Amino acid sequence: MVTYAKYTMSDALARAKKLDGKKNQVGYCLLEVVEIFGLTGPYSWGGHGEKWAYNFWLSAVKNGKVVKTNDPKDIPAGAMVFHAPRPKATTNGGKAGHVAVGAGGGKEYSTDRPKDGIRGKVTIKSIEKSWKKELVGYILVTGDGVTLTDRPKSESTDKMDPAAYFIGAHGPHVMWLGERLVLHLTSLGIVPPYATGPSPDFTVTDRKAVQLFQEAQGWIGDAADGYPGDTTLKRLARTPAEAPIRAMSGNMLGSRDHFMVKQRVVSMNCAGYDKVKGAKTSQKRAPKIGAQILKYVPTVICLQELEIHSLDEMDAALEPGGFRRVSKGGKGREIYLGPRCTQVSSGLRFVPTELDDDDKPWAWVAYECEGTRCLAVSFHNENEGNSVQKQQLKEVVTRALELADENQVPYANVFVTGDTNLPSAEDDVEEWNWISGGKHATKKVNYKYKTASKWGPKREGKPIDVDLFRLNTTIDKYFQHVDNKLSDHYLHYVDFQSIGR
Repeated sequence: MVTYAKYTMSDALARAKKLDGKKNQVGYCLLEVVEIFGLTGPYSWGGHGEKWAYNFWLSAVKNGKVVKTNDPKDIPAGAMVFHAPRPKATTNGGKAGHVAVGAGGGKEYSTDRPKDGIRGKVTIKSIEKSWKKELVGYILVTGDGVTLTDRPKSESTDKMDPAAYFIGAHGPHVMWLGERLVLHLTSLGIVPPYATGPSPDFTVTDRKAVQLFQEAQGWIGDAADGYPGDTTLKRLARTPAEAPIRAMSGNMLGSRDHFMVKQRVVSMNCAGYDKVKGAKTSQKRAPKIGAQILKYVPTVICLQELEIHSLDEMDAALEPGGFRRVSKGGKGREIYLGPRCTQVSSGLRFVPTELDDDDKPWAWVAYECEGTRCLAVSFHNENEGNSVQKQQLKEVVTRALELADENQVPYANVFVTGDTNLPSAEDDVEEWNWISGGKHATKKVNYKYKTASKWGPKREGKPIDVDLFRLNTTIDKYFQHVDNKLSDHYLHYVDFQSIGR
């Protein structure tokens, strides 16, 4: 199955046009163009080495598909177009190359042109002349196998023909598909993503609805790409069953209640030092934090910035509740599983997009809870207040789904929690089919308070410490324990259950 970018050439061109003249971050051409196409890392060219545009090109040359050319007029509108590094460059900027979005007619939509910090439509030759970075060509398929060209269009309007459905498709068959999706998703307990209902035009909203239905069948990865295949269409054509048996992948068994296990995850950033930083402060606070956590009888505990000096103290504080620390955590990110859980596998990962050479680590664990396989992630991202955090967050949630695939965990049983250092995080994740536990909880306690208080008075606002779930998860309650004596962040818990799979 061909994997297409979220925004292929026509979509990318439209998005680049809207950004023309808008501000951008200086030197972030690759990050911004990748965002325009809706691509997510980690990428095959690596995230811990040089994060340069030219490396993205070389990866596509090796593992994908490119068109090499030095003629600007060969570059089609909407293509991801690349320039080579400056000859004999010694600075990182000179060695990085450049990437932009083709505008057609020998022009491109570029960052930092015609001046730093501004996006503009310029001639490709002007880039070559002023920056000494020659045109090398454009990419059709990335080094990770993602196709950037538009999906092949079909003249078919047969509602049972998969080729009839693509972004931009129009007709009564698209309306039929939307209506069937609303019927089936509602029967599964999943809220359809349509704001005003289906239409005869197949849009990204229809794709999101199809993806939700596919995930509800237990399909993962490319099998849940949001485009209806033969099996998807056949199942949508049927009458929804009252209590459908949920399909699973691999050796996992489906059952009526397989995804209905209720859980409570407690999460906390344990940072927040007294006036005197150090081991003694951490060791003194750990028993108090652990005792407070146990009062809420969690299923899983996810901690961030847990000082290495206080690991033994936290282990001892949580042991009375039957909790044991997951192996392969570390770097301050730790996960504890309760007595209802059995560990399957675990590890420590790093975000490809680094800031100041700091590849933020995050811990993960696949586990079974009462026979249901789940996955938890505990992370802590940058604190610079810019687009780096958003990209890092996207990388964490994207990689979390890949780990779910590897460990045969249905997406509805995945949760990601931690400190984003990003006030817009709860809204940003909705672009990627995730929801915030606090924002979408049926019941909320102290949700209005920011989670970072800096030892001062309570402050109202959006939390930066978040609990993230896929769309087809029910969030029963969000509770935030506000106590500045424990940390400069607040302890919070979420009651949730996976539904509709």
